[in-house]
Amino acid sequence: VPRRLEALALALTDKAAATSSQALRAPMPGRLVSLAVAEGESVEAGQTLAVMEAMKMETALSAESAGEVAEILARPGALLSLDDPILRLS
Repeated sequence: VPRRLEALALALTDKAAATSSQALRAPMPGRLVSLAVAEGESVEAGQTLAVMEAMKMETALSAESAGEVAEILARPGALLSLDDPILRLS
């Protein structure tokens, strides 16, 4: 049981760290198809940041506000769960 608790605590810590700045999160379970930005790149509100696929349908994920890509947390091809962080904006 302690190992399960350690894994859960680590997962929650990772998600909490991603929320310290503005994070782009997976809106659904699925595969990350592509990233349209790189770390350090400036983005505008409404700009497409990534594309996810679920059940053979692609969904473009856009920036809610302007900022800079501080960290990329998921790579194309990754299978993501609901609310997994994809990248962090500052």
